[in-house]
Amino acid sequence: MNISAGMGLNYYLMENLNDYLSYNWGFNNRKDDFNGAVDFFGSIGFDLSQNYSIDLDLSYSINSFNKAIGAGTYEFAYSLLMPALVIIHHLMQNGYRISIGAGGGYYFANVSERIPSSFSLGDFSSGGFGLIAKVDGISAISTSLFILINLNARYTSLSDVSNDAQSLVINKTNKENLNLSFTSFGLRLGMRYVF
Repeated sequence: MNISAGMGLNYYLMENLNDYLSYNWGFNNRKDDFNGAVDFFGSIGFDLSQNYSIDLDLSYSINSFNKAIGAGTYEFAYSLLMPALVIIHHLMQNGYRISIGAGGGYYFANVSERIPSSFSLGDFSSGGFGLIAKVDGISAISTSLFILINLNARYTSLSDVSNDAQSLVINKTNKENLNLSFTSFGLRLGMRYVF
C-alpha cells in the first residue's frame, strides 16, 4: 500500500468555455487556447501483484478569469473534483520506479460567476465521466519515502453547466449552453510513502 500527495499544473482545453468568455464578455480567448490551472492531488495505491496495483486518485483543480468592464469587474471561476480508479503497471528498477496507468471516474465541476453591476454571485454545477492516463516516476529518498513526478492526460464528457433556475448560455441566437468538457495535460510533483 502507498499514499501520495502533492500539487502541479494542468493545462485545460475547454473550447466551450473559451467561446463563452469570448462571445459574452470580450475575452481574447481563441477556441483552441489552453488555460493553466493549479492542481492538488492525493492517491492511495493497493498492490494487486508485484507488477500491478490499483490507485484511487483524487485531484482538485481551480482556475479563474477576471476582466474589468465599465465600473465593475466580471469574475468567472471553476473548480474540478476528479476522483478516478486507475490500474497501474510498474516497471521496477533499483532505487526508482516508472509506472504507467489508465482509468476513469465521475468528475464534478462547480462554477461561480459574478457579473458587473450585479451584487449576486451565480453558482452552477456540472458532472460527467472522465478518463485519465498517467505516467509516474518515483525515486527513493529512503526505504519508504519517495519523490514523485507525474505526467497525466485527461479526457472528459461533462453535462451542461446549470443550477435549479438556469443554464449558462454561450450564444443566445443558437441557444448553445456552456459545457466544461475538456482535454487536459498536466505535470505534478509530490511525495509517496510506501507501507
